[in-house]
Amino acid sequence: LNQESARPVIFAAWDTGFAPVKSLLEQAMALDAAESLHLFWIHTRGERPYLHNRCRAWADALENFHYTPLRVEPHIYADDADARTARAAVFAAIAEPHFDVAAFDFYIAAPADILAQSQRYFSARGVPASQLHLLEVTR
Repeated sequence: LNQESARPVIFAAWDTGFAPVKSLLEQAMALDAAESLHLFWIHTRGERPYLHNRCRAWADALENFHYTPLRVEPHIYADDADARTARAAVFAAIAEPHFDVAAFDFYIAAPADILAQSQRYFSARGVPASQLHLLEVTR
């Protein structure tokens, strides 16, 4: 976690990517360094992610923490045009609520192909490479 940045932070955890993101979130909460924290948990299994209640509790307890679970179909991990389109829709859902995404630090934990596409997506919207922190995980 970039402790020297006071920018608001967006975390995007894809399925098992929640494990490293949870650690970063807890560090950010303990340091109270960021203006705001927003977690997007993109998940393919079940109606809710497995630690959904913990994330909701954080959102209830902390004014500057926001939590958005995004349920997607497992096909989103495929390597075809439909999957890439679905991933772009997820990136848009992450970017849409935030007026100026270039003003945020991003921590994205996902498989390599999703990281590559997310880097292209957010870079095209003005997010500097130094504000994109990409953590590769397996599905």
